[in-house]
Amino acid sequence: MVNEQKSQVVDEIKKLVDSYSVVGVLNMHKMPAKQLFDIRNALIGEAKIRMAKSSLIKRAFEGSDKKGLKEMEKNLTGEVALIFTNSNPFKLYNFLENNKQPAAAKPGDVTPIDIVIPAGPTQFAAGPVISEFQKAKVRTIVENGKISVKEDTTIAKAGAQLSKELTEFIMKFGIEPMKIGLDLVSMLDNGIVFGKDVMGVPVEEYLNGMIAGYHKALNLSVNIGYVNKESVKIMIANALRNAKYIAIEHNVYEKEVIGDLLAKHKHIAENMKQKLNV
Repeated sequence: MVNEQKSQVVDEIKKLVDSYSVVGVLNMHKMPAKQLFDIRNALIGEAKIRMAKSSLIKRAFEGSDKKGLKEMEKNLTGEVALIFTNSNPFKLYNFLENNKQPAAAKPGDVTPIDIVIPAGPTQFAAGPVISEFQKAKVRTIVENGKISVKEDTTIAKAGAQLSKELTEFIMKFGIEPMKIGLDLVSMLDNGIVFGKDVMGVPVEEYLNGMIAGYHKALNLSVNIGYVNKESVKIMIANALRNAKYIAIEHNVYEKEVIGDLLAKHKHIAENMKQKLNV
């Protein structure tokens, strides 16, 4: 690519960076052309993808005044592309994750999930294939001439690198542990860079965290006597309960506690009756 063409690419990327509110870095390693074409079509009107060499992307970043781009540069390694949108970055991340397709593993792949061989009968006749089960440490028995797995067996934990033998073995079961799709590494929104550790948190976990935070804040405000519209009802209820307790303990005859006082003295009288055996 001649210098003039490189400059055009840098200028184009810089314009995109400056014109969109959200900029993301995509890992394009092993991304098939067909899946990329399908996803691009699905994103029309929602997001734009631009592929370029990381060196040119870095030059475009350096020419922009958008905050947070320097931190994004550390993700510009390997085969990358940029994605631009004006929508919510978490919404885009979930869209890309939900549109990933299952795929067979290849030697050297790192499985994102635990690979489990389920218990029960298989389609394989007893024979040399038994040795493959033994190598994978899967316990078997022969029933009606077919191999049957004794128990659910995890043959690879999530994060494990798969060997040629293991990938060939799980293909026999039609297990596809990999996912093909756009891998969104990070996103920049309003100067803040969000990584997978944040974008990948389930919505339910966010909601549960917000609810837990609300209850902790409410509990703190009540305990320190900080009055607001959320805590005032609880504080009044607590004050009323404490006042009634003091009135009952000290025999203050008020209409709000007269029933409790009568019950208290009745209980005292019954105890005395039992002790005096009358």
